[in-house]
Amino acid sequence: MNDSQTAHLEKRVAYLEETNLFKMMALELTRELGEFHSSINKLETPDIIFEKCAVRIRQIMGFRQIAFLLVDENNSDFHLSCCFPEAGKEILEKEIDLLIEDGTFSRALLEKKPVTAYSADFRRQLLLHVLSTVSRVRGMVVGVLEKNAKYIPEACFELFTILMAHCANTLESFELYSRLRDSEKQYRLLAETAGEIILLISGSGKIRFANEAAFKLSEYSRQVLTAMNINALIEDYPFTKVKGHEGETGFYAALLLSRSGKKIPLEINIKPVFNGDLPTGNLIVGRDISERIKAEKEKKTLEEKLWQTQKMEAIGLLAGGIAHDFNNILSIIVNYTSLSLSGTPEKSLVHGHLKKVELASKRAVHLARKLYTIGRKDEHQKKVINLVSTINETIDLVSSSLGKNITVIPEMAGGALTVLAEETRIQQILMNLITNAAHAMGNTGGTITVSACKTIVLDVSTFPGQGLLPGDFIRLSIMDNGPGIDPKDLPRVFDPYFSTKNGEDNSGLGLAVVHGIVKHYKGAVEVQTQLGLGTTFHVYLPEAGDFPHGQQ
Repeated sequence: MNDSQTAHLEKRVAYLEETNLFKMMALELTRELGEFHSSINKLETPDIIFEKCAVRIRQIMGFRQIAFLLVDENNSDFHLSCCFPEAGKEILEKEIDLLIEDGTFSRALLEKKPVTAYSADFRRQLLLHVLSTVSRVRGMVVGVLEKNAKYIPEACFELFTILMAHCANTLESFELYSRLRDSEKQYRLLAETAGEIILLISGSGKIRFANEAAFKLSEYSRQVLTAMNINALIEDYPFTKVKGHEGETGFYAALLLSRSGKKIPLEINIKPVFNGDLPTGNLIVGRDISERIKAEKEKKTLEEKLWQTQKMEAIGLLAGGIAHDFNNILSIIVNYTSLSLSGTPEKSLVHGHLKKVELASKRAVHLARKLYTIGRKDEHQKKVINLVSTINETIDLVSSSLGKNITVIPEMAGGALTVLAEETRIQQILMNLITNAAHAMGNTGGTITVSACKTIVLDVSTFPGQGLLPGDFIRLSIMDNGPGIDPKDLPRVFDPYFSTKNGEDNSGLGLAVVHGIVKHYKGAVEVQTQLGLGTTFHVYLPEAGDFPHGQQ
C-alpha cells in the first residue's frame, strides 16, 4: 500500500470514527435527557434545566458564554433568564439588543436552526437558536463561540438542534407538571389551550376526554367526539396502541380521520393510565405534522431549483465554446454563399458549395436544439435511456468549451448500457464531472477518459453513508491525468460551495449536485485520486434491466 492509499485510508478511518463519535454523543444525549425528563415534575424552577443544557452544549461545541432567554407571554418580549458564566452578562445583553434591532433575532425565530452573527466589534461570533415546540416559541439561546463556526463540524450543529428541541420540550413539560401540581382545574385549562390534541381513552376504547385542539382538528363537536370509539377517530389504532404498550419510547405515526373525510397525519405518543396498579385506559398526545410534511415537499422543490440553477451555470460555462462554433459555422455560410455567386449551373462547383452551406446550417440548428434541450426546465420524469448515446452527445456538446489542449476520449463497453433516469440529469452529471476534470488540469491540458460498463456490487461497505443496496449497476467513470486531489480536501469535495478553484465561475456546486442526483437515483459516487497522477470519479447507477427503451 503506497503513501497516498495509506493517507486515504487514514482519512476514511478518521471520518468513520468522527461519525461514530457523534452517533454515540446523540445516543448519550437522548438517554440523559430521557432520564432527566422523568424527574421534571419534582423541579420548582427551570434553572436546573438551563444548567444541565449548558453543560451538554459545551460538550457539543465550545462556548465562552451561554445565555438562555425566555418569552414573556404577556407582551411577547424576551428576557434573560440565565447566563453561564454570569461575568460579562451586561456586555452580552447589549449584544442581544443589537441582534434584536438588526433582525437577526427574527431570522433565528423563523429559520428554527442555528444562526450565526458577529458582535458589534466583529471580534466575536455569536450563535443563536430558538427554543420552540410545535405549539409555540419558548425562548432563545445565545452563545459566544470559542472558534469560528466554519471550523465546527455540521454534525455538531445537528446535535445542537436536537438538544435545543429537547430543551424546549423539557421547558414545556416543566410548565405542564407545574400546572398539574396546582390543581385539576389548571390541568384541564392547560389541556384545552394546548396546541397538541389530547385524548383520554377508556379500557374499552371510548373517548372519555378530548381537548379543544382535538375538536378543531377532527371537526367533530364535543358531544359527538366524546361519544365515539378511538378506532373511529385514529386509523389502525390497535396496531399503534400495541407498539406503545410494548414499552417502545418515542412518537408514532398515525392518521386522524376527520368528519369531512380528510386523513390528517399525526405524530402521537401513547401512555397507559393507571388507577393504582390497575390500568384504566390510555392517554394520547398527538400533534399535526401536516406542516412538517409540507416543509419536506418544499425542500424537495428547492432541491429541484438547485439542480435547475446549476444547469444554467453549466450552460454559461459552455457559452464561449458554443459561440466559437457558431462563428465558424457562420463563416462557412458566408464564404460558400459568396462563392455561389460565381456560377449557378447544377453541376457546377456552386452546387457543391451550396450543399456545404446546407450541411453547416443543419449543424447550427442541431447545436441550438441541444442547447435548448439542456437549458429548458424539466419535470424530472424517469425513463429507460441508453447511456452510450447520451455520453457521446454530451461529449460532443461539452468538448468545444474545454479548449484545444484537452482531449475527451469515450470508451464504452459492448452492448446496451441502460439506466432508469432522466437524460438531462445524466447530462448534468457528465458535464459537471468533465468540466471539473478540465478545470483541475488547467492550462497544462491533458486527457479525460469517459467510460461506462456493467458491474455487480455485492459489498456495499465500500460506499459508507450512501445507502447503496447490492445489485446490478452501470458504472460511469470520468478519469483525468491532472494533478489529483489533496487528501485533506477529499472529505469535502461533495460539500456545497466548497471549491479549491479560483474565479467567479466556480460556485462549488458542481460535485454537490452530482452527489444529489446520484443519491436520488439510489446510486453512489466513489472517488479515486493520487497526487500527480490524476483523479477518477466512479458513478454507480442501478441498471434498468430488460425494459423497452424509453419505458417509464
